[in-house]
Amino acid sequence: SFHRDGNKLATSGGEGLIRVVDLSSESDYRQMSVQATAIADIDISSNGTLLATAATEDVFNRNDVDRCVRLWSLSEKRELRRLRGPTDWLTCVAFSPDDKQVVAGTRARYVEAYERITGLRFDDWFGGA
Repeated sequence: SFHRDGNKLATSGGEGLIRVVDLSSESDYRQMSVQATAIADIDISSNGTLLATAATEDVFNRNDVDRCVRLWSLSEKRELRRLRGPTDWLTCVAFSPDDKQVVAGTRARYVEAYERITGLRFDDWFGGA
């Protein structure tokens, strides 16, 4: 995921590691181990201080599906909050343009919306075909 300013790139994958690269200097800006969780998608907040990840499964136990959105502090390199609620594997995650909400999509084509500060789910809908 690219940050909106185009200078940072966040990457993740099945190894449970998040890397944020500063493209202007081509160096690692931040690197965080996120335990054993495989990550399906990642987004950087518009102010560049937070990451949202959509977790899919425990990389050591493929049958253990995590099913939560996690919010991370880039400066502190730690998890701030887990947003729970999806009943299926997560496939995507995104911050709203003002960073006040986070939405997550599931394999079953549902979209769920959360308040970033409180972690409360305030809406969900079926995405259709």
